[in-house]
Amino acid sequence: MAITKIQSESMNLADTYAFTGTVTGAGENNTPIVFAQANSGTNCANATATKITLDNEIVDTNNLFSSSRFTVTSTTQGKYLIVWQVSFNLSTDGKSLQGYIKKNGTTIAASEGGAHKSGNQTCIQRTSVITNLVTDDYIEFFGRHDHGDTRANNGDIYTQAAIILLAS
Repeated sequence: MAITKIQSESMNLADTYAFTGTVTGAGENNTPIVFAQANSGTNCANATATKITLDNEIVDTNNLFSSSRFTVTSTTQGKYLIVWQVSFNLSTDGKSLQGYIKKNGTTIAASEGGAHKSGNQTCIQRTSVITNLVTDDYIEFFGRHDHGDTRANNGDIYTQAAIILLAS
């Protein structure tokens, strides 16, 4: 119904209305939702972007997250908020850590940080993006460090990803 028709029927759109019954067509469902963590670390060679294993699915409403990859179907297309956090222990000042979100193998978001003192420290890098995803698009998560040796990312709450449909 056009706004002019509503106003001509003496409905004031600035008024508050109490609805009884069902309202349809308002809002979004906002699924799928995925939240996954790394149970244990993925070994990452020095200066090499490595796909991180997220093997603890806490939420996966539509069963779209498998083998640390989120894949969109024809019924789950839309704009998504994707948040990625990766963590490594670094023990030397000036060493860096990067996190990457990849869509179909191409980086769409990245962030970089690093160690700011000597001695063992937990470093966390977080990045996020809002992107449109269509059928068969997939999202994967990568980490990279330049510590000089092969080391595993931190698991549990320190390395995690969230994927949420914002609008279809």
